[in-house]
Amino acid sequence: MRVVVGITGASGALYGVRLLSVLREAGVETHLIISRWGAETIREETGLDPDRVRALAYRTYSHDDLAAPPASGSFPVDAMAVVPCSMKTVAAIAHGFSRDLISRAADVCLKERRRLVVVPRETPLSPLHLENLLRLARLGVVVLPPVPAFYLRPASLEELVDGTVGRILDHLGVAHGLSRPWGGPSHPEQHGLGRPRQPGPPQACRPGQEGEPGDGRQGEPGSSGGGGGRPGVVEVETRAGEGRLQVVARGWDTGRGYVVGLFGGESPHVGAVVVSMPRPSLADPGKPSCTSSVINLPAHKEEEVIRPLAEELARATGRPVVGVAGVHVEGADPASLDALVHHCREAGRRLVGVITRGDAG
Repeated sequence: MRVVVGITGASGALYGVRLLSVLREAGVETHLIISRWGAETIREETGLDPDRVRALAYRTYSHDDLAAPPASGSFPVDAMAVVPCSMKTVAAIAHGFSRDLISRAADVCLKERRRLVVVPRETPLSPLHLENLLRLARLGVVVLPPVPAFYLRPASLEELVDGTVGRILDHLGVAHGLSRPWGGPSHPEQHGLGRPRQPGPPQACRPGQEGEPGDGRQGEPGSSGGGGGRPGVVEVETRAGEGRLQVVARGWDTGRGYVVGLFGGESPHVGAVVVSMPRPSLADPGKPSCTSSVINLPAHKEEEVIRPLAEELARATGRPVVGVAGVHVEGADPASLDALVHHCREAGRRLVGVITRGDAG
């Protein structure tokens, strides 16, 4: 797949940088055009050298090179995205004024009936801005303002950016795992962290018989440290709490990543699944961060405990992490719920310690 990406001088350079990074990871051939003020905005808002951003693309062009391949309809591309898109560029595209390579490449997409996504970044919008955006929409352009989806509960600047970048990728036709689709509202009136779908847990979810709570017992390759291991997989286990409020955290080192689980209470089950992928921080590429996708079962809230565990382990190890959680106590009062959450976090903290340092304390 071949995609042209334009970055103009509007605020929101992070969206363009992140889009390039994800497209590169997806194996998409990107052709990048950065306007003069787009380069300045990248420096101002991200602290990155524009050449570092250009290095993310398959090929780059000068913004004033109207002889470059994207200026011709005979150069086949699948789609184009202008991220972010200034009002000046919106006006140029809307009126067919090919003043630079970005507006010309967009004009080519229009005449060749190719997908074109613009991410306008301006507020408030004047009547001229609105008229130009309406004109683009009527021409078949996807007008996608970077409006955060707060119902996804972004916990960081990176997740907020990923929410918009994920929607851009949707319209470009590129599969991704940056954000989860809306699955319906949660119901805080439900007791426990989530209601089990079945009256009892699968046997594989029952706490093992070996080891004491919180002992950080670790198996050898080919064993499970408590039953059910597979060759080449190392299992570790930690616990926190007692009785019906006990939580068991288990982790499996698959060699190239980790699978972790939080189970406990009276009815261990599957209430939420999270996948966390490590990556450099957008704000500071020298620091580790991650991108997570979450699936919650209806009326379940285990995301609140499994997501922090998966993300902490992904950042600490630089490996992908899949997390599963299901904890439930029937008719739990607020104090019991608080204790369950605390035990989940404590068992998870111990698990990360065992995996990263061999220390369950």
